[in-house]
Amino acid sequence: MKLALQPLNMEDIELVDEMYNDEAVFQTAILGYNYPQSRLLLKGKLESWITNKSQKHFKIMAEEAVGIAQIHDIHGVNRTCKLGIMIKPAFWGKGYGPEVLRQLEHICFNDIGLRRIEAEVLATNERVLAMMEQGHYEREGVRKEAVFKNGRFVDVHYYGKINDTSMDLGRYDLGKEVEKIK
Repeated sequence: MKLALQPLNMEDIELVDEMYNDEAVFQTAILGYNYPQSRLLLKGKLESWITNKSQKHFKIMAEEAVGIAQIHDIHGVNRTCKLGIMIKPAFWGKGYGPEVLRQLEHICFNDIGLRRIEAEVLATNERVLAMMEQGHYEREGVRKEAVFKNGRFVDVHYYGKINDTSMDLGRYDLGKEVEKIK
């Protein structure tokens, strides 16, 4: 499978609009917004993603754009971050998620020099729960009835993965490492 993560730019507003206004994506992801989103609001969101140094957002490319991946809440002192992956429903179940997860891990651990990755998954998203387990993420807890979806409150599972290889954390200037990921 040939997938590439390419940094988002302002020309990717169509992809962002498509992803953030897809009802199936909205129902399976923890996004923290009201559905649907206006194009003006999404342009502002995209611009902030591009300029914010504590996050990196990518379009997931196969033969075409199949989704968006995020490394966000990058914390320089604790060397942690959170991940997010949104794939267009037409591409669900084709193995893109695990490959994107591996590529994001590589960026986080090897390129940026982070120590810990975190992810939050809705209890109703069985496919992503399985992906996290298969990717050797540890389920660290559950926040009961934390998100309102489809007229009911849903639990959120918290996952973490630690880069336990011996690495010289002192060699990383996190600001410079994050900036290099363009």
